[in-house]
Amino acid sequence: MKINSSRNYRDMDKLELGKLENGLNYYIYNNDVEGDVIRICLVVKVGSLMEKDNHGGIAHFIEHMCIYNSDFVYTNKDNSDFVQNSLMSGYTNFEETVYFLNCKIEELKDGLSTFSDIITGRNLVMNSMKVIKEELRLEIVAESKTSKFRLQQAILPELVGIKQLKHKFPLGNLECVHDLTFKDVQRFHNKGYKPENSAVFIVGSIEKYKTKALLEEIFSTIERSNSSYVKPLFKNYEGSNKVLMNIVDNLKYDEMQLYYLKPVLHYNSMDDDLKLKITDYFGLTLIEGYIKEALSSKEIDIISLNFVSQRLLSESNFSVLEMKVKKGILKKSKCVFNIIKELASHGLSEKQFIKYKQSFLYELTEHYRQNQVVSNKTIAKECINNYLYNEPLISINHEYNLFCYIVQELSLKELNILIEKILKNENFLISFNCKEDLFESKDEFERISKFNQ
Repeated sequence: MKINSSRNYRDMDKLELGKLENGLNYYIYNNDVEGDVIRICLVVKVGSLMEKDNHGGIAHFIEHMCIYNSDFVYTNKDNSDFVQNSLMSGYTNFEETVYFLNCKIEELKDGLSTFSDIITGRNLVMNSMKVIKEELRLEIVAESKTSKFRLQQAILPELVGIKQLKHKFPLGNLECVHDLTFKDVQRFHNKGYKPENSAVFIVGSIEKYKTKALLEEIFSTIERSNSSYVKPLFKNYEGSNKVLMNIVDNLKYDEMQLYYLKPVLHYNSMDDDLKLKITDYFGLTLIEGYIKEALSSKEIDIISLNFVSQRLLSESNFSVLEMKVKKGILKKSKCVFNIIKELASHGLSEKQFIKYKQSFLYELTEHYRQNQVVSNKTIAKECINNYLYNEPLISINHEYNLFCYIVQELSLKELNILIEKILKNENFLISFNCKEDLFESKDEFERISKFNQ
């Protein structure tokens, strides 16, 4: 099985990364699949975990203000309800704020200059405070009503073991946002928006342009901060199992989510990191397929079932099994738990192992054949994950060959040990997200919580 490397558009030889003297990190990748469209991003390691209790939402507020006062806007005079629309977008998370923009090559200097303005605080404009407060008020009111936000507030604090996290959500607090002063905004910005705490990403057809020289010209005049950046610290959740019952009346389907906390590991090399991630991905994919097949054989209908890795905070990585059903979530979840118990205790047979391995390798090959042209957005996201989480960056051809080699070399014994390790993890949380309470008795609730013992 080989992939045609002549159409390998994620080639790490095309990547240039480094750091300016003032500490600003940069990633430059020449990707010629989208014509003259360039994707540029700015990541600042500042999020809601850095906020004081009475400033909930200030990181999100600064993101909105920086975008609102960006040069990349147009005015829509025909619509009185929407006067200004930014061509720049962004989001604020617990630990970082991200800005991104698609532009033409002739606009690259202006786009990067806008990022420079964001870092230096030139986009903080006092007379836009009222407009930004109203923007955030509308967003907070709308988002806080959604089932997704309500579930995140119920689940995430329990997952990471930080009760206060409920009050640290990036979206922000209405009262806190209302009371923010311009001095508050300036003070928070000055504390976190520093070149040594930031990275710029440029992805597109830029081979003919002196992009690094442009970065030097625009950003090298920003002085390194004298104060060191202190990353917010929190203790990872480690304890016995938990079960949550979340009643959300506007859910489309009832859900069961099973979160397994992964241990924090430190690798000696990138190869060790990749091997572990690949074997973990193979294990999760195999377990997902096994459960689906077992449910189908029992003629149990579901809307969807997925088993994936999900990073919720930089130090909190989970394996998450999610099932959605129209009705009968508790009964069907118990069936899934029994399948998990059986698989964790007895593992796969040799015949099953061969079948799943062949199926996985076939689907893997088809996936890589169909996805060799990688978009600017995808490459930028991968580079951002490398900067934030040290996720490896490798070419498509190398990634595919490594996948095949590791999966082919994996023995049945090794796989069954992996399956047991994943499914018998005692640091787990089960969340039932439904329109009504499932449990008639406390005993029933406690039996669920001991499903894998």
